[in-house]
Amino acid sequence: MNWAPTAWRDGALVPTETLTLPAMSFAALYGFSLFETLRTYGGRPFLLDKHVVRMKSGAEELRLGAPELSESVISAVLGANNLSDAAVRMTLVAMGDDWDDLRPSLTVAVRAFEGYPEEWYRDGIDLVVAPWRRCAQDATVGLKSGNYLTCLRAREFAHRAGAQEALLRNCAGQVTEGAVTNLFAVVADGTLVTPPVEDGLLPGVTRAVVLNLAREAGIRAAERSIAPEDLGAFREAFVTNSLMEIVPVRRIGDRPVATCPGETTRLLAEAYSQLH
Repeated sequence: MNWAPTAWRDGALVPTETLTLPAMSFAALYGFSLFETLRTYGGRPFLLDKHVVRMKSGAEELRLGAPELSESVISAVLGANNLSDAAVRMTLVAMGDDWDDLRPSLTVAVRAFEGYPEEWYRDGIDLVVAPWRRCAQDATVGLKSGNYLTCLRAREFAHRAGAQEALLRNCAGQVTEGAVTNLFAVVADGTLVTPPVEDGLLPGVTRAVVLNLAREAGIRAAERSIAPEDLGAFREAFVTNSLMEIVPVRRIGDRPVATCPGETTRLLAEAYSQLH
């Protein structure tokens, strides 16, 4: 990734190339960190308040204080790099090398947002089911944590299989989420379903917005567990995150999705685009 040359750390603009972590800090040793990724449209960060709330909630759970972050900080970083449409990465790390001496350090870095291939949105993407499982009771579930090895390995698994994203399962075998996305599907009875948070997944910011949009549009939507055997019966499917927005799915493993993109996917993608 080509990060822009100027970032922000703990109250000041700094050269991105100077950003480092002490090798023996909790952040470097154990991946003790939280992060949020969002987009800016025309220089305005989209849904920043929701990302900040999620980061603060995670920081409280980890007993790591979260510094205040305002839109003006992101505006300053964008201005310093002459960017308008960008991807923003906010990273909160634990400095210090002992549980009783952890100190929060917050970095904001940006890069020009170049988008995803047009054919993803036109034709859909392929998913595979990763071989690894993550239990719903795992200490990192529900946190946007920098302890990201499971997701990285799942994405590599997908790419080696010629797919664009991998689905993860919990210890009960239920499909929970993608490595970097949340999963939605229109099932046989016409309901738009997405796995419930209780099954062990990150409550995505875009996921929550899509659920609200569906209900506002009169689409029957539900948080419902998805078993692996359900994947072959989807009428439509799509994945979401803050950078991709809404991307239709055309195939899961060797099973094609019936319609891609389907009517519900198109309607929600259009409604989402009207929000920013």
